[in-house]
Amino acid sequence: MNFNLKIKWLMLLPFRIFKKSKFIKRMVFSFGNPISCPSVTLNTKVVGKTPYREDMNSNIDWGTWADFIDKKGSFVYVTPYLTFHRVHEESETSNCINNNIRVKEDYEMFCRFWPKPIAKFIMIFYKNAVKAN
Repeated sequence: MNFNLKIKWLMLLPFRIFKKSKFIKRMVFSFGNPISCPSVTLNTKVVGKTPYREDMNSNIDWGTWADFIDKKGSFVYVTPYLTFHRVHEESETSNCINNNIRVKEDYEMFCRFWPKPIAKFIMIFYKNAVKAN
């Protein structure tokens, strides 16, 4: 459990209490993506058979969750760990970090929630977090 994982865990806590609040969903995702894509189960009757964004490489999940904010439904967080995130050099995440795709897409995502000057400010801290992958 490194510092980044602790931050993500804290970001998930509001989903335990405010499952349907659009405001809470927007606030959580305005500071990053705490939801690990492989740990998600989707109701395809609600979101469709291919809900993931295809215009991104690194943030297909963050972009998708942000698209879901205004849809009817809940983000349900299960407290016991059912999966573990394995980080390795051959992962797509590592590839996107090495090719600077991750930083570019993270900035795009922050710009969805914040004016550009604030998004740039957040990226100062976020760039350091990306290095920990």
